[in-house]
Amino acid sequence: MQKLKILTAIATMVVASPALAQEITVWDVNVDDAAHATYYDHAKAAFEAAHPGATLNLLSQPDAEYYTLLGTALASKAGPDVIWANGGAQAKALVGGLIPLDDKLPDLIPKLVGKSAFTGPDGKLYFIPTTLQGHVVYYNKALYKAAGLDPEKPPTSWAELTKVCDALKAQGKPACFMMANKEGYNAEFFLSEAANQSLTAQQQADWLAGKLHWSDPPIKAILQAWVDTAKNGWYQEGGNSQTMFMDEFALFEQGVGANVMG
Repeated sequence: MQKLKILTAIATMVVASPALAQEITVWDVNVDDAAHATYYDHAKAAFEAAHPGATLNLLSQPDAEYYTLLGTALASKAGPDVIWANGGAQAKALVGGLIPLDDKLPDLIPKLVGKSAFTGPDGKLYFIPTTLQGHVVYYNKALYKAAGLDPEKPPTSWAELTKVCDALKAQGKPACFMMANKEGYNAEFFLSEAANQSLTAQQQADWLAGKLHWSDPPIKAILQAWVDTAKNGWYQEGGNSQTMFMDEFALFEQGVGANVMG
């Protein structure tokens, strides 16, 4: 079931407009990750070379508390100059503490994809997307084989996925899906994946525009599916107390679950 589900974005945004002859503070959650070190070192060097007198101060914040720390900082008007944030609802919730970018990057903005995910209620753009993330479902071939499933033929429909989970549940372990929902990320991922598969293009547009509501049948059906999968034993015990980053993926690598959304 390793197919593209839905595109989301990661964005950066300007919180203040500092003169370049000073230190510019950037918040992110990946700066301390050794796997990203080369990227950040290059970005810092390139920016400072292009803007003599400016010093880019890249600060890593803990992922689990990031949005709480960010909300507090913005509310006290003591936030960083530039921040990283996930696109969509998480980004839109922050626009009250930011400045719009429409008149600052006129040549770049027309080239951007998915701008509606980064605009505020006033229609102005507050974020610049830097990446697009494809949601997929990863599966453990060894666990499929142990459950009598064909690891070379992963499910391609909801009905087939249900049969896979039934087969895994009959064994007792492992869980069909890893679920680490302490921050609510798994619920968001489930909604995004299900919405991309089940909503029409018009319904998706209405959802983004606020015309399709949580109480409307298409959305209620998705939420009910989330409840039903939990009742049907798709997830491991304790999932609501575990974090997606990085508990969920570490446990998946250990074989606790046969599938994981990522």
